[in-house]
Amino acid sequence: MAARAVMQKARYCSLVTLGAEGQLQGQGGSIPLRPDEAMTVWIGTNPVTRKVAEVRNDPRATLICADAADRRT
Repeated sequence: MAARAVMQKARYCSLVTLGAEGQLQGQGGSIPLRPDEAMTVWIGTNPVTRKVAEVRNDPRATLICADAADRRT
């Protein structure tokens, strides 16, 4: 699966959440754990961060990962 391959190469990812007024909020520098068999990804963070509050308020979020050495991904 292409997504799994990119995620395994990526050192950092960005988590994009929705702010209180529906605006996109980029959370750069997230360091996720590798995806499990079901493509579930865990991200370690402090529970009092803005991103945690935004995900609790609206669980729709996107994780963006890229392999900096391969500009096609």
